[in-house]
Amino acid sequence: MNKIIPTMPEVLREAIIVAAGALIAALVVRSLPQKYRDMFSLTPSNDK
Repeated sequence: MNKIIPTMPEVLREAIIVAAGALIAALVVRSLPQKYRDMFSLTPSNDK
């Protein structure tokens, strides 16, 4: 428990991992059919 504060390379590594995960998730959602893609939409749809 000597290292509580991470070093800069550790922080950058984690930031790259998080950014890559977000990019992969966006690509997966975009590859879904529109019907399922609407479940991940942040804006309300007006087609009721």
